[in-house]
Amino acid sequence: MLIRKADEQDLDAVCRLAEQINRQHHLAMPELFRDEIDPAAELAFWRERMEGEDRAILLAEREGQVLAFATLMLQTPPPMPFLQPRRICRLGTIVVDEAHQGQGLGSRLMLAAEDWGRRQQADELRLEVMAFNQRAHALYLRQGLAPQSQIMSKLLTGDAQ
Repeated sequence: MLIRKADEQDLDAVCRLAEQINRQHHLAMPELFRDEIDPAAELAFWRERMEGEDRAILLAEREGQVLAFATLMLQTPPPMPFLQPRRICRLGTIVVDEAHQGQGLGSRLMLAAEDWGRRQQADELRLEVMAFNQRAHALYLRQGLAPQSQIMSKLLTGDAQ
């Protein structure tokens, strides 16, 4: 298996995999994730994630077939007097093709993400994961990530209770 940085020719494969993870998220949280996505907008979204020195999409590829990807972006939060300055490698999306899950692709991408972050002189790798996605939680824990904070939300639209 080869892990490499994506380029323009990989956008169709990225969109195909993104459709899988979006479907999973929409089924679990339709109030948050759309069922249908405008193809042109989606293409532009993923293209933006690969352009610039501070971001990358890493692909896991076997025999010329893209089986998984992860998006990475460097962030330097504004200085705050009560926080240590940090350079963060943010993992935005990671998805493994449904037909190839459980084969170690996610783990390999996570290690590649860490390596990319180190090469960019990041202090830490950070990500956000939906509470329903227990399979992803387990992967991240196996890879040595630990909870740092928790995002909580309450819908303010719709029926009031």
